[in-house]
Amino acid sequence: MVGTVGALAEPVSQIVRSVEPLTQVVKTVVEPVVSAVARPVAGLVGPVAGVLQPVTEPIVGAPPPARGSHLPLGTSLAARP
Repeated sequence: MVGTVGALAEPVSQIVRSVEPLTQVVKTVVEPVVSAVARPVAGLVGPVAGVLQPVTEPIVGAPPPARGSHLPLGTSLAARP
């Protein structure tokens, strides 16, 4: 078992060394792009959520939902107690 771990150590360290440059590329290229896109999108989320929130609340004075409207289509109400 010890020999197996030793035999795997070198290939694993080679993989780690080969991934390190990719990590640098992600830090220098991908992260700034993602953050540049994320800021405006985050700025839109607040106003959009504010518009959608009233839509998801029940309408005052509206009739209650139809019997069984919460059930999946094709579910028989007769089979329920």
